[in-house]
Amino acid sequence: MRASYKSLLSPLKLRNLTIRNRVFSAGHAPSYAVDGKPKERYVAYHREKAKGGIGLTTFGGSSNVARDSGSLFCAISVSDDSIIPYFRTLSDAVHDFDTAIFCQITHMGRHCRWDFADPHILNKLARGDEDRIRPCVGAGYCLDRPYRGLDALCIHNPSTSRELTLPHETIRAPKPKRAVVVGGGPAGMEAARVLAERGHEVILFEALQQLGGQLNLAAMTGWRQGLVAITDWLTDELDMLGVDVQTGRYVDASEVLEEKPDIVILATGGLPIRDLPEGGGELTLTAWDFLGQPETPKGKLLFFDQTGAESALSSAQYLADSGAEIVFATPDRLAGYDVGAQNLPVFMRALLAAGTEFKTDRYLLKVERSGAAYRAHLRQRYLDAIETIEIDAVVVDQGVEGDKSLLEALAAGSRNAGRIDLNALADMSPQPECQAGDYRLFQIGDAYVSRNVHAAIYDARRLCRVL
Repeated sequence: MRASYKSLLSPLKLRNLTIRNRVFSAGHAPSYAVDGKPKERYVAYHREKAKGGIGLTTFGGSSNVARDSGSLFCAISVSDDSIIPYFRTLSDAVHDFDTAIFCQITHMGRHCRWDFADPHILNKLARGDEDRIRPCVGAGYCLDRPYRGLDALCIHNPSTSRELTLPHETIRAPKPKRAVVVGGGPAGMEAARVLAERGHEVILFEALQQLGGQLNLAAMTGWRQGLVAITDWLTDELDMLGVDVQTGRYVDASEVLEEKPDIVILATGGLPIRDLPEGGGELTLTAWDFLGQPETPKGKLLFFDQTGAESALSSAQYLADSGAEIVFATPDRLAGYDVGAQNLPVFMRALLAAGTEFKTDRYLLKVERSGAAYRAHLRQRYLDAIETIEIDAVVVDQGVEGDKSLLEALAAGSRNAGRIDLNALADMSPQPECQAGDYRLFQIGDAYVSRNVHAAIYDARRLCRVL
């Protein structure tokens, strides 16, 4: 036991109950119950916490106590004795690791976040591996999803709540291979990490001078600075695992092949989509044009968001904080349509306080020059009415599109033609081969299709854990 954690890791006696350490997981409702019962997934989630060394785990946040109670967040129902066998199964699974457990009833507990990102935090502390603890980055992804009727997931640990299908531990491959990863964003870094844990020799090429990809841009916008901790943790893991990371290296197909790889992962990200239905996309700006730059657009700006995601709201807030007057337009019925109830109020308070004008149910059709300024044409989706506004600059967030050129250059020499079999990916089984070749080739992350951080890391992990 590390001396610095002696008190934290020492037992605590409460009458006839001895808890093995002073760390507990608070009650929360992760939306894993099925038919009001804590079944296999729910049991595996709490079993992993116990396996990770926690002293006490609390389950059943906001459990229902009556048959006519409304079920919030797929809560457990304790309204009749049919729950008892499920409680017994859950208790036995946790007790196998000498962890205590109790149920919270009819109380809206706060979601426990500190061990959601890493259920093995206690074991890592006890053996002196505190530097390897995966941190909670405060993104609120886990909290937002249940408020939208979805299950709770961690933004950068895809194994949390998927313990039955995607274990936290990585099994080493029977035979080490040589792997090349191109791209050092979240998908590429996770791919390199998992491949290295499998025992493969891994080299990662990143065109920029630092790892992180679009996470670095997202972390520049106000209160989302905590996202940089994802990059920091992955960077430390790659270093610890001995991955050969080469930044400032833009590589082509011939340079990839010079490495004589058995596995090639392309995680080169994507470029912002600027195209507009009636033209003028080349006159627009994207977050890439001003985040991290010494100058930001000034005056009255139109910010058109077609993603409904946090990236647009955070970029708009960044511009508003820099002194711009924002007109925020979206084809959705409200701004930030895909942002959950925990994060959306933070953005909206900041934008409204800055005087932002919101135009919902609008499509941006065209942008054209108007002297030193611009004229933007918006279509109201229900009335088909065209609205034209004079503006100093137009910023768009329409997602990104991957570059397929490197994939196309390497596909012919691969044993799988550069294809990902989606059924095998979903089953987390080995990818099939379809032709003779020297290596296996896969494109992931935004290079494959525009997606969020969790999806990029999830796909990287479930693909690479069987390579």
